[in-house]
Order: sequence, then C-alpha cells, then structure tokens
Amino acid sequence: MILLWSYHFSQFFELTFLENNMKTIVSDLDGTLLNSYGVVDPFTKEVLNTSPIYRIIATGRSYKTASPLLKGVDIDYYVLLNGAECRNSQGDILYKENIDLKIAHTIINSLLERHIDFEINTEEGDYSTDTVFCDTTAQLSEQHLQDYKEIRKIFVFVHDEQKINQIKYWLDQIEGINVTSSSWWNIEVTSMNANKALMVKRVIETLHTSDDVYVFGDGYNDLSLFKDYKHTRAMSNGVNALKQISEKVIDSNNDHGVAKEIIDLVKD
Repeated sequence: MILLWSYHFSQFFELTFLENNMKTIVSDLDGTLLNSYGVVDPFTKEVLNTSPIYRIIATGRSYKTASPLLKGVDIDYYVLLNGAECRNSQGDILYKENIDLKIAHTIINSLLERHIDFEINTEEGDYSTDTVFCDTTAQLSEQHLQDYKEIRKIFVFVHDEQKINQIKYWLDQIEGINVTSSSWWNIEVTSMNANKALMVKRVIETLHTSDDVYVFGDGYNDLSLFKDYKHTRAMSNGVNALKQISEKVIDSNNDHGVAKEIIDLVKD
C-alpha cells in the first residue's frame, strides 16, 4: 500500500512541480527524522525520496555516525556537529568551524582532571574517553591531543543531573565557544561561530533560495534554527522550549511526523 501510494505520489509531483517551486526541508536526526529505534522508517524514506524538495540534515552527529543512518535516502547537504561542519551529498567537506585550539585544550584538560567522560570530533575522526558508551569512536590518548590541530566539537556526557548542570555553568563562563545540548545528560561545545542556524544559512545561500525553508527539530540544539526561521515544526516529543516558539507542533518521531508534514507542504 505504501509503495503503491509512493509511486503515484512521485509521478504526480514530477508532472506538476518545477524545480523553482521546491521547498527546502531542514531536519534534525535523533528524535526527529529517526524513530525511537534510531532508524528512518520505510514510509519516511519514500516520502523524502519522492517529494520535490531540497533535503538538508542538521544534526549534532558526525558524518561517520549520521550517514549510515541515512542509507537509501537522497540527502543534498549534511550540516554536522551542530554546525561545525558541512558536507555535500558525496560526503566532501564544504565548510568547517573549529574550536580555538587553546580553548579546546583548556576544556579537555579540565574534564580529564575532573574524570568527566567526553568525545572529541577532529579532522581525523572521533575519539572518546569511553569507547563502550561511544562505540563508534577510538580511544582518546595524550598523543591525539598533541597531534590534532582541528577540533570541531567536544561532547560531554554525564548521567548525573547535578554534575551536568555544574559543568554547563562552568562552560557558560568561557568566551569563544557555543554551548548547547541534545538531551539532559550531555553538553555539546563548538566554536562560537558554529551553530546549526549559521551553517544552514551558508547552505541556503549555496542553493540560491531563501523562501520556503521549513525546519524540523526536537531538542535544545535546534533552538538557533527555530529562532532564525519562520516556518518551524517542533516534534510533539520535543522539549517545551522548542514547542513554545515553533510555528507548528507536529506528530512525534514515532508517528511519521516529518513525513506527514512534508506531504502536506508539497500539496500547497
């Protein structure tokens, strides 16, 4: 039934829409495009691939962890690491924003002294103090800290609410960085020049379009996008801070919220 619908849906829009009418969809991954099992369901894949839209992913993930989740989905641009990196559909790096190396080392050394686990995303790959929790990373070593000159993001994780709040308060006092989170137990640190909104703006300029941009998200690290764009769609499973400023709240990530909204949008 879904495949039959998708075929007719695709044929209809191929005949009735021109490229200059295409809308731009900017979507977060976890909690938004991905369901609770961490996958893009077949129905959502079909809608994404057959709709006349530009597809931009805006996630806190690295390319290494984001791209496998989107296998079989036609993505035009990847805004990664909360805006610290942008890649095209082939995975080539187009833009990057690194944390000032002196600031990054100050933060990393303080985390190590406090025995706080974290992950760093560098020009060479992803490294962590806990490769069991961050199972796609390599073990971080002192040599890595000396060798790598480009650190895009520091991802701090502590399953203790009091500790995570203390660390966030400390990081908020440091100039030159942007501090956000995707869940209560983590903190994501990037350059002050890196957030999702700033990097998405670069992509939109590349596409030579500024109208009909629709943003989908669920977490605190989507706030910059929701503040910069008019057409915002918060997932019903998202945080209240996002839902309160969104243009519209849609169905949850487990109820095909993004896919159903795209269907409605391309009908307009």
